[in-house]
Amino acid sequence: MRQAGFTLIELLVVIGILGILISAMVATINPFEQINKGSDANMKNIGAEFVNGNIRYYTNHTEFPWVTSAGAASCPVPVAAGSTITTLIPCIDNYLDSSGDSELKDGFKDVSGLDKLFVTTNASTNSVKVCFLPKSTSGQEDKATKYTDATGSTVGTTCKSQQATGGVNCYWCTE
Repeated sequence: MRQAGFTLIELLVVIGILGILISAMVATINPFEQINKGSDANMKNIGAEFVNGNIRYYTNHTEFPWVTSAGAASCPVPVAAGSTITTLIPCIDNYLDSSGDSELKDGFKDVSGLDKLFVTTNASTNSVKVCFLPKSTSGQEDKATKYTDATGSTVGTTCKSQQATGGVNCYWCTE
């Protein structure tokens, strides 16, 4: 009498094929790249929100929160070297949140990753720029990732985004 069903070898072959397909799918999706892309998107969003909040503040007061005439003696001026946003927390506390302007939400200062964002300002053009170093490969290869320093002032021809192959990691900036 013949039994209906699969043999052990047939089952092992099917399991092996499924294993190969799953490993190929995981390699294609690259979960670490996806996590890094999400982190980069978050940094872009935080940086853009900070820039927009400062532009709104500038529109109302004709100066940035760290300008001395605004009474911001405790606020460091983000200069050419690029200050991290965390060094500007006193400004955020004193001049964006509690001054009644509410240009940034109270919880902004508690957002993770602020220490990875660099702020520079140019007094002659009344502009503020926020830069960060993308973690993801696709973020580094983005054509907007082209600055060799955290100030966003030097466009690098050696950046990964500017080279067909190779290149160095560069900063993405918003203004």
